[in-house]
Amino acid sequence: MKNNSLEDLLKATSHVSKGPAAAFGRVHSSGVPAWDARLPGGGWPAGLLWVYRPVAGLGEMRLFLPLCAQRSAAGRHVVLLDPPWTPYPPAWAAAGVRLERLHWLQPPDEAGVRWALDALVRCPACGVLGCWPRRGPPPAALLQRLQQAGAAQGAVVLWFTDRKRPPPGFKPSLHLALWRDAAGRLWLAGRSRRGTVLPACPWPEAEAGP
Repeated sequence: MKNNSLEDLLKATSHVSKGPAAAFGRVHSSGVPAWDARLPGGGWPAGLLWVYRPVAGLGEMRLFLPLCAQRSAAGRHVVLLDPPWTPYPPAWAAAGVRLERLHWLQPPDEAGVRWALDALVRCPACGVLGCWPRRGPPPAALLQRLQQAGAAQGAVVLWFTDRKRPPPGFKPSLHLALWRDAAGRLWLAGRSRRGTVLPACPWPEAEAGP
């Protein structure tokens, strides 16, 4: 895993050919067949996923570890932009993520975060971009740029937030809500960009890999 600057990351990945969007795939398996069967298209869609959770630390990143493993194995990079915790490399490696393609970035301010988002989502080498916004509601125009660029590149932008709904006028590829019940099970529900409803159901963690 690398804790490097955005400039270093973009230089290191500049040799990756862009190619057609179809080469990246528009939908990526969740790693859990039972959940793929529920998702429109059979997996996590490219573009922006609005991931609402009332508090951080529900284990929300675990849902996407198989995705990160798949994309890193395919030669794409996984970027964690300003997460609220320090990544633990052995856990990511145990989940199958190639550590040489896992990057942790901490821009110094909000302007740096937004510049990094715009640059990374257009980078053809970026397969998964996780973002944890902390400062106010995101502009709909920024989210729309991320949605369009991610969909065009076949990349998945994970927007983890404590805001239940996106701003007016913006529709993510997938709008998810996560919570844990009294027994500690993680539940998911959501709606796709085209309006397909995903009924609430528990995440089958026993099938989710390491």
